[in-house]
Amino acid sequence: MKRDRRWHGSWRMVALALMMAVCTCFPAFAGQWEELEDGSWKYEEDGSYLTAGSRGVENWYDMDPETGVWDATPAINRDNVCFLVENAVTKAGWYATETSDMVYNVESSSSSKITVSIMLQTQPFLTTSTLARFDVSLRDKTAKELSTKLVLNLYD
Repeated sequence: MKRDRRWHGSWRMVALALMMAVCTCFPAFAGQWEELEDGSWKYEEDGSYLTAGSRGVENWYDMDPETGVWDATPAINRDNVCFLVENAVTKAGWYATETSDMVYNVESSSSSKITVSIMLQTQPFLTTSTLARFDVSLRDKTAKELSTKLVLNLYD
């Protein structure tokens, strides 16, 4: 019985093409939380860990700059209060339909509270109106909207 050399060569080419296709596939990275052995968490996005002050898909996360470990309850201070208020506002679903960018700004601070305003930015470096103002309680870890008195928890 004689083998058809054309089929035998074609089979090799198909096997080689299949092997090359499998070997050149790379995993697609999507953002995901990874629990570490010590019970802490890291957020991996696009194959690398987020670092301090990084922003994930929807929220800002406070990450330790040395280890990349997430701090679920970062201190409320002038450096990160705007991010915490933005997270709470986003989670509550407020201003989800705004087409302009929003700017979060610290207006004032004391030993017990920090006042944060949310303004619309219609052009670069130009804010047109204040949407809301919040008094952030350093003791209660809440943000109270001043005109409606609605209260948002910063760590939920």
